[in-house]
Amino acid sequence: MCLRFIRGVAAARWLIIASALIAATPAHADPGDPLAVRRWLGGAITIETHWGLNLVVDPGTESRVKPPLRTGQQQVVSTRVYDHVLERTPNSAEAEWRRAPVGADAARPNAVRVRTLQQDANGAAVLAITVDEAVVIVAPQSLQRIDLSVIAEKQPPVDLLVLGVPSNAGNELKRLVDAFKPRVVLLNPADSLTEEELEQVRKELSTKQIERRAHNTIAVSSGGPSPASTRVVLIGESPWTPPAELKELITAMQEACDESQAVFAGLTAEQLNFQPPNGTHTPRWNAEHMMGRQLQFFSQIYHALSPEIPVLDLNPRQMPTDYQPAHPDWDGQEEARQMQRVMDFTLRFAYLLDGVDLDRPAPGSRWTLRRLLKQMQRHYDEHTANTVSKFNQPGWPGGPAASR
Repeated sequence: MCLRFIRGVAAARWLIIASALIAATPAHADPGDPLAVRRWLGGAITIETHWGLNLVVDPGTESRVKPPLRTGQQQVVSTRVYDHVLERTPNSAEAEWRRAPVGADAARPNAVRVRTLQQDANGAAVLAITVDEAVVIVAPQSLQRIDLSVIAEKQPPVDLLVLGVPSNAGNELKRLVDAFKPRVVLLNPADSLTEEELEQVRKELSTKQIERRAHNTIAVSSGGPSPASTRVVLIGESPWTPPAELKELITAMQEACDESQAVFAGLTAEQLNFQPPNGTHTPRWNAEHMMGRQLQFFSQIYHALSPEIPVLDLNPRQMPTDYQPAHPDWDGQEEARQMQRVMDFTLRFAYLLDGVDLDRPAPGSRWTLRRLLKQMQRHYDEHTANTVSKFNQPGWPGGPAASR
């Protein structure tokens, strides 16, 4: 379902697109879960959470928004002042974008919190976006001088400052950085900067260098390292494209995951929790195991390449007698979404694999990329087949999967 409203947008306002993709959020979000922040043509940015919520922040009108969004619920919102929450509950097909309740915790689990901190005389605003305990501040290119002292003092530690860079930056950039003291500054010019303009920005921010990347994604988390001085980064406006051989391996893994999701999505919670009389694992264990292995192995590699991404371990206990389901009330669609969340995580930060040899052990791992990707494909096939075999076990609960 697609919900769009408030289409005529003044340039001084932010345009927010809250997109809850098919990957719905779970019951809670863990501190340190990584976000992906992406830049797009014209100064738009997207914030993609680990649990499948997307937020597009664009400084202009709806027609300027360039980020591609997959099919899912979308809400286009423009207002002078934001104090809103975007969240989705398990087993729900839709997310909710609503005003934050009075006294709401900015770090509320399972939510993206969007707040207007302050506006200038022309209505341009500084936004605070908090999710999974990570804090992202977004300042537009058009921002004029405002008093930052009070809001900066009350603001929790800032992980990323997305800093709009006007053509005549002046000293406003330095003032914003000094006020918020972010770990990382992401430069966000509306148009390409010349080398001379970049050097001017570098001097204005008193930084030794500006880190430059061709692709358009940066990882952010609340558990990221605190550098001795603020890092300043400039990224591109287009996603990273994997080499042909790596893309082929990734695609094969995706297809195996899609086929597995199609099987699990048709199961009820009762069927997922079915304990076969032969003592083998429940269908839910198979889903958690497939998801957990992929998440752990790839997060180990990504962590070695970027400390902003923690090692994520959601693996269930190995033996059937020791196993306790992580979410016994989730239905098959939610378990399938969980698989997709992990696949999205793998793809979201795959830019870190640029230059990694397919046939040498990957950083932080005993696996080569080629072996790991092929093993994940086989792993999905194997455990999905194991699950399907349980449909003919004595006592299998009736339902859609019983006839498979």
